[in-house]
Amino acid sequence: MEKLEVSKWDDNNRDEVKGVILSRGKQALDISFQGNRDLYFSLNDHDKNNTFVVGKDNHDVYSAFDNLYKSVMSCNVVGLDYRRTARKTGLIKGKKIIWRSDNYDPEVAPYLEIERLDNAYLLKIKSPTPQRQLDCLETLGLDRPPLVVKFGNSGSAYAPFNVPFVELFHRLRDIDTNVHQIHMDEYIIDKQLETGKSLKKILCHGKKSA
Repeated sequence: MEKLEVSKWDDNNRDEVKGVILSRGKQALDISFQGNRDLYFSLNDHDKNNTFVVGKDNHDVYSAFDNLYKSVMSCNVVGLDYRRTARKTGLIKGKKIIWRSDNYDPEVAPYLEIERLDNAYLLKIKSPTPQRQLDCLETLGLDRPPLVVKFGNSGSAYAPFNVPFVELFHRLRDIDTNVHQIHMDEYIIDKQLETGKSLKKILCHGKKSA
């Protein structure tokens, strides 16, 4: 596993279209705003490994996801308690956050799963296994990689939990990729790497499937 890096991209023809790419070597997680003002998550190699690790080896990124996780799990959004919405939609399952793409029926929708570990967050983008035969319209677009999860900013059953995800996006966009001051967590991980430990083992300790 390679260290987590951050880059940003902008559409020169459309100011509202922009994104952040989190990468570990060839694996990349793209988080973007598109022309419809909705937010999208996509993982470029979901067929090989549907898990992306956001770890303390990059403090700024980890901190942004830590804020997201705590905000959603508290069910306190814009100063109000939305536990009922979280229960009704299945957004929170135990210690995991599960968001099903807003542009599909929940039965077939690709979903983002966020799980917290001691030193990392595991992000998985998956497709559910349908319990019935689906017609071609229901699966339109699902047979073409990469899987994409949409976070609708209007009309979403999860509203207003889209707000913490939008805040996450802006936090990531605000990261200065030209200047980086090493954080204590990063320093500790670097020292562990010097002893011969693998980054994967450090970040995903106790998670055999990571």
